[in-house]
Amino acid sequence: EIDEIDENEHVGEEFVKMACLKDLVNSYGIRVPAALGADCGVLRGTALYEEASRFNHECLPNVARCDDFDQSTSMKFIALHDLPEGEEITQSYFPLDWGVSDRQTRCRTVYGFTCTCPRCVMDERTVMDSVMDDDGMMDLDGYIAVFLLKYLCVDAACEGTMVPLRPLMVSEMVSDGDGDDGRNDGRNLIDGTHACNVCGRVRTEAEFLRGLESGGDGDGGDGGD
Repeated sequence: EIDEIDENEHVGEEFVKMACLKDLVNSYGIRVPAALGADCGVLRGTALYEEASRFNHECLPNVARCDDFDQSTSMKFIALHDLPEGEEITQSYFPLDWGVSDRQTRCRTVYGFTCTCPRCVMDERTVMDSVMDDDGMMDLDGYIAVFLLKYLCVDAACEGTMVPLRPLMVSEMVSDGDGDDGRNDGRNLIDGTHACNVCGRVRTEAEFLRGLESGGDGDGGDGGD
């Protein structure tokens, strides 16, 4: 938190450095809309949100941000799956497909911590660990693979996250009108349908299951061919 200063008070170099550092660590990048045909990685600015900046990082997050700054400056976070009561809300500070070396470097150099989440621990070990679920033992490495297959954007060139759509969100999705690139084109979306929070590509649950059965070889979408 940065103390308020009087408009007539001299702003020193250290204050400016601290303000810039806090902006770097806590701000969110504002991307150029995919609807304008821009590269998904192009930024046009940053924005600070008091509550959102308090969310901790997790390499297997349980929420993803969704926004449309051409329509509103508000930002919302959508749960990727059901969250038990009391579970901490976590987001990823960078794209899900980054390798462990890049993830750790970013965490240390920009945010000042070493990530010790289950995914990083798994990636840095040579012996597989296991976690317990309701059905017994599940290989953590297998869980991570399924998680990435489900939530990485189906477009390999995009750095977005696939988020679940609810019926009330269908009308909010930006449509390009031709339906040739997998974005929402007015189709009736059913439970299990996901859309990328960056480029807008849509994938149904059936398409995800087909990709899962094939080992993730396909792009998972029906409109990208």
